[in-house]
Amino acid sequence: MGTVLFGASIAEKAGLREKLVTNQERFSEINRVLAAESVPPADRLRNIAVQVETAERYRFVSESGFKIEKLLSSVRLAAKALLSCDEAVDARAKLQLERIASAERSDEYQTLNAVQELIGIIPQIPRSTPLDMPRAITFRLIQLVWQGSFRYYFSLKKKHEPCPKPRSSDSS
Repeated sequence: MGTVLFGASIAEKAGLREKLVTNQERFSEINRVLAAESVPPADRLRNIAVQVETAERYRFVSESGFKIEKLLSSVRLAAKALLSCDEAVDARAKLQLERIASAERSDEYQTLNAVQELIGIIPQIPRSTPLDMPRAITFRLIQLVWQGSFRYYFSLKKKHEPCPKPRSSDSS
């Protein structure tokens, strides 16, 4: 029994549990927590703080079969929660959060386009809230999702933008 308890304490100190969970599983949990409408929106956002922090720590660990929809779903749910609990959010950020929250699930480009716009605004917003506040948690989540999806966004953007017309050559 002593050996088992000693092994368990070593595993806990080494953070083995969090190392054996993938970010895809973390985002599934984030989505589950954010979708629980019986919990007040500010509490839902506070309840994902640990998962967001852990996902940030393991963001460079590659995973096969990671679904972008999990990322985008978490951003949409967080945006909806923040909009319903934080009336003092910056007007420019609020506009992008509304775009994210109202984006069609099937339109990944629309969601990522609003995320990209918001990423440009976040550094300009005064940081008056502690890190455990709903706004800070939401912005951390959005920045994390952007880091994991910006390449995908720019490939979608290339498909959505019209091809440039070739220049006509003037021969003299």
